[in-house]
Amino acid sequence: MRNLILFVSLLLVSSSELVLTPISGKIQTNGALLVVADETIKLDSYTCTGDVDKLTSPCQNAVDGEWKTKLTWNNTLLGDFCVIITENYSLQDPTSNISWKFKAYHYREGSLIPKPMRIEFWNGSSWKELYELDDTDHTNEDFIEVLSVPKEALVNGKTAIKTTLMYSSHVAGAIPPSYPERLLHYVEFFEAELSSYNENNGGVPISFLFALVITAAIIFGGLVIMHKRSRPRGDIQHRGLKELGGFREIGS
Repeated sequence: MRNLILFVSLLLVSSSELVLTPISGKIQTNGALLVVADETIKLDSYTCTGDVDKLTSPCQNAVDGEWKTKLTWNNTLLGDFCVIITENYSLQDPTSNISWKFKAYHYREGSLIPKPMRIEFWNGSSWKELYELDDTDHTNEDFIEVLSVPKEALVNGKTAIKTTLMYSSHVAGAIPPSYPERLLHYVEFFEAELSSYNENNGGVPISFLFALVITAAIIFGGLVIMHKRSRPRGDIQHRGLKELGGFREIGS
């Protein structure tokens, strides 16, 4: 047990650097150093279709590698619109696992679209759902999601991801003498990236690292408690005691 504790402690503290990313991936060991073995895959090409004329920024903002720029709607318009971004990638290693990380903004002033954002992948014959944003999720905030992409999305070493963004704006309560109320609901897109890792590269799942840290913390806490319980109490010592007629008196 002591050897195990020592091993875990050394593994955790002997590294001068620990690199973690929110991407699902692998942890490889290099001596005592643990590093994430994710590799970002370069975008081959993309298309942007649909109501692109209803945007106030170019579609390129959604694929330029900048996580601060985004595709934005002209939110002064009334009506229902959508834009579809399709991104194409090539994987050098077709056995790799892949994950999809994206950042978006969900604005809702009145629920007009049950699923204002949808992400799909191409499996060689049809588009299959990877993710849907519910109208109650991440409302009026920027958010980031990381998705595990199924193996069937790898078709002859290539992967295609399609993102559909929706916009809806309508007027309610326009009957006199009431004032019209405008309802507005849409999703805007910042950026996405595809990452890969190989199961056979000697790495361990990232969840193992968290389990290792938690286990080490539990063991350390238990040792601290045991150590405190086993320590002799300083107030009950035979040193400094005087014998008085068969009784012991604590010396001053």
